[in-house]
Amino acid sequence: VCYGGRMEVVAVSFEGLTALLAPDEELTCAAVGEDCVALGSTFGYVHLHTIEGIFVASKKIHEFAVEHVAISCTNVVVVADIRGAITCWAWREAGTLDPGWGGTAPVAALLPSDAFGLAGGALYISHHEGCLLRRARGSYFGFNDSTLYDPAGATATQLQPCGEHLLFAAGEAIHAYCHVRGDVVARFRPAHATGLRPVFAVDRATQTMAAAWGPHMYTCDLRNLEACPFAVVQHVVLPGPASALAFLARALLVGTDRDDPAHATDAAGLLLDRTTLAPAAPLDMPAGDVRSIVGMLSYCACGDAPTHAIAWTALTVACFRIPRISETVAGMLTRHEYPPAMHIATSQPERRHAVIEIADLHACHLWRQGLRRQAMTVWGENVLPWAPATYWAHFIARLARADALDLIVKWLPFTDRGKLSPTVYEMLLQKPLEARQLHRFLSRVAKWPVHYRIDTIVALATEHLKTAGFSWRLAFAPATALPDMATIQGWGLLLAALCKLCEFGNKFVEAAQIVALFQLALRGAALNVDTTDIDDDAHTLALHKAAEYIQGLDLIAYMQAYGVATAVWGPPAQPAAAAAAAAGPDSIPFAALAIAPPSPIPRQRGASRPPSGAASRAGSAEPGEDGAAGVPPCSHADALFVPLLTLRECSACRTRLARLAAAVDPVRAAVCCPLPR
Repeated sequence: VCYGGRMEVVAVSFEGLTALLAPDEELTCAAVGEDCVALGSTFGYVHLHTIEGIFVASKKIHEFAVEHVAISCTNVVVVADIRGAITCWAWREAGTLDPGWGGTAPVAALLPSDAFGLAGGALYISHHEGCLLRRARGSYFGFNDSTLYDPAGATATQLQPCGEHLLFAAGEAIHAYCHVRGDVVARFRPAHATGLRPVFAVDRATQTMAAAWGPHMYTCDLRNLEACPFAVVQHVVLPGPASALAFLARALLVGTDRDDPAHATDAAGLLLDRTTLAPAAPLDMPAGDVRSIVGMLSYCACGDAPTHAIAWTALTVACFRIPRISETVAGMLTRHEYPPAMHIATSQPERRHAVIEIADLHACHLWRQGLRRQAMTVWGENVLPWAPATYWAHFIARLARADALDLIVKWLPFTDRGKLSPTVYEMLLQKPLEARQLHRFLSRVAKWPVHYRIDTIVALATEHLKTAGFSWRLAFAPATALPDMATIQGWGLLLAALCKLCEFGNKFVEAAQIVALFQLALRGAALNVDTTDIDDDAHTLALHKAAEYIQGLDLIAYMQAYGVATAVWGPPAQPAAAAAAAAGPDSIPFAALAIAPPSPIPRQRGASRPPSGAASRAGSAEPGEDGAAGVPPCSHADALFVPLLTLRECSACRTRLARLAAAVDPVRAAVCCPLPR
């Protein structure tokens, strides 16, 4: 089989042939039928084997050595001994037929017609006296002979059919006899044929012939023998003289004469690409036989291309065949040719288990070579989609030990919650935080489904924000007191991720507080997102969408939409706050942002509800008696954020939220949600 520039055949020795032959017995000839191979020996025996070399039967046909053997399509074995006596053996019916050829002259070639059998058919016989006969059973009794070819001084050998023609070699030429016209219609003798006898093989499926005179080999087109006889397609010179030829699928097998002094190789033959006639590999007989190949025959079933080739020496017979899929794949795996092996395996949908095993071998090979990302791609495309939860657990543990857990991100089983525990997703979310890849952390939070515990990730991000030096008081600090822009950008990425996490957990009050802190911390600057080391387009898009979302949020509208703003602030009551609002958010001192809500504040029946239909968190909240000059102290005053609590829990925290809203948009915060007095 030719694949990826490599052509391969499998050689199978015939089973028990050495034990079957007597000490001095040798093989003299062979023939291939529909489902068996007949081997003639020097002791007059015919040994039958299947095409794969399994012994079937053995029978002594003649007292003298068998010189020629042939098999018809009706499983009749025709045998001729060295004297010329011909006997027919119907081995399936255990019958015999005497074709009436009693050995008057030695036989040079035999060929039964396709319909030859005990009941009739024709037998083509070439004898050494010179003529080629066609012998058929007569209408009433006896046999009728007709002479097809009677040259002067040349004997017809190597009879091979091809359509309506019969090809044979005579002298230095190859002849084509037409059954319809009853005459020889074409003759092929190249210039290199002087003094040499040809050997040739015919592929009946494609009507192609390969012929060799010594080392010179030709391929010819036989489809139009009468109009264009023996049209030469190619001519090559072999390393040594050819002793036998046979077609095998897309290959051409050439037996070479090892006894010839001009022979340049120790191989018993060559394997050629039949399209280019380029040598693909040496061809050796199995079982260590170093003799020259005596003959070769092709085998094809149902008119298809030849699938087997039989080659024999004096003591060895081998069946060369194209490899089965499993043999081809196994050979490729031995040579570490994993991509072509995967290609062949994936063409068989019913062999999913084989694809998984090959992919695992391929990925392990890449991993050992240090190509970890390519290995993970092979695992992710061919193994992990069909892996059970136990395999996933072991696989994640192996990656964790190799410190390569980030490689699995692209192949996580988001559609099947049961394959991985929440701890794995939390580990993968923690990795970019530890590596300070905050844009990657935001991308994963925005893209991934919530297969993790939100509170755990919020706690991790909050702790990281503390480590980064963020405090909610810095949101109100003057610009000169703020750190560098890179630090502020990092705050923004973490605050954006925390906002998404709070929304996923339906904590819209906390999300509103984080939005306010985000907008104050960035002071109008754009959130810069880095996508250089994110190779997944889906995660890059999620990162950009998250950044656009958090930057484009209207805090006041957001709070109203989710019922957060209902009982937080009222009309402006303090001139200091109004003056500070007019001066802009950067100049608003922290103490001037106190907005004294009226007391008491009844619950508004028309308060907005969250889009999801969830009940408003602050619709029924009763504010505390906050002083106009400041905010009453509470246990949450030193928290990282204005504490992530519901408004019911702390009136001081409600006032801080009002201050945040006023700092983001002082005018709208004062008038957007007037409360009844």
